[in-house]
Amino acid sequence: MKTSDVIIIGAGIIGNSCAYYLAKRGYKVTVLEKSDIIGNGGSSRNGGGVRQSGRDPRELPLAMYGIEHLWPTLSEELGYDVEYHKKGNLRLGKTEAHLKTLKKLADSASACGLDVRMIDGDEVRQINPYLSDEVIGASWCPTDGHANPLKATLAYYMAARKLGVEFITGEDVKEIKKITKDINGAWGGFQRGQAEAFRLMNEYKDKLKKLVTNDKYNIIILDNTHINYEKILETRECYKDVKCNELIVSIE
Repeated sequence: MKTSDVIIIGAGIIGNSCAYYLAKRGYKVTVLEKSDIIGNGGSSRNGGGVRQSGRDPRELPLAMYGIEHLWPTLSEELGYDVEYHKKGNLRLGKTEAHLKTLKKLADSASACGLDVRMIDGDEVRQINPYLSDEVIGASWCPTDGHANPLKATLAYYMAARKLGVEFITGEDVKEIKKITKDINGAWGGFQRGQAEAFRLMNEYKDKLKKLVTNDKYNIIILDNTHINYEKILETRECYKDVKCNELIVSIE
């Protein structure tokens, strides 16, 4: 029977990047994609924003970490130019209601340590002279940027292939079955890699439980190139009142 440590459904930028980082850590990975084309969805059809501003506070620790530690050297790491540029991000307002919404988002992000502030229309046009006078203000985050979404998706795909990840296209996943733990210690059809993940989740459960506002939560283990749970512990205070039932954690 053919097995993998990890099976990923979807070959967009999330699936491809997860496959790459897991393979980099030595896991045997298979990616299933219903389309015949890699990245044939939203991952190749978007504005390519690599941004922190305007995000849910729960996303900010990962987004900020990625901007600082992942994107600046991603092209070199993957061996393919993803056309990343950190030129800042204006989120424009044409009415007072727009500005009120933008200020709320900016204040929330600023409380989590992000460099973002509100600016008036004149300063907006100093940054981008081609904007009309209809724009009366904006939020400005100088560390936001953009990349080519298609190139980034394919760069992760090619790098993952080099590490031995198997991609199976044209396969629509119809069902996921849960298999109970067997006598050899495999969990739910997973092999040793997943058993180790379960062990780590149990090991850190008490510490992680303090981060959420209820007892019903899932823990997702990510590659350590993302962010570790100590970092989340540090940043959790800024959004302690936000309810969540899913926690993304990296195990060093």
